[in-house]
Amino acid sequence: MSYARSLSAGGLALFLIHLGVAVQADGLVLGRLFFSGEERRELDRVRDGYERQKAPIARKEQNQPSPESFTINGVVMRSNGSNTFWINGAPVSEDDASRTGIYVIEQSNDTVEIGVSRGSDGIRLKPGQKVIFRGSNVSDIR
Repeated sequence: MSYARSLSAGGLALFLIHLGVAVQADGLVLGRLFFSGEERRELDRVRDGYERQKAPIARKEQNQPSPESFTINGVVMRSNGSNTFWINGAPVSEDDASRTGIYVIEQSNDTVEIGVSRGSDGIRLKPGQKVIFRGSNVSDIR
């Protein structure tokens, strides 16, 4: 029994030595996990002074007739900038969308309701819905 006990104690000692070497080697390979104080301050300055760059956005011509149907594919709501609507699969900035009569009515419960000025009445749409017009009247919302 004492032979088995000394063998298991030796095995445990070898395991602990190997574990200590592995931990030291991992510490050298990983390096620092967090930024230094100066690096964090620089990241904060960059983040706070971040100037929003405009992404290429599909522009609609002012003289084009308004479409007979369109789909609101989605809306990107930004906390520090202009919103972007995805209409018929193309991004349209909030400024361009308001010129075409599309605007955000309400944000609640992770949904956005979109208003569309067409004729005399506004239409409430949620992203994913399609509206079909017949003249200045709405014929169908899907």
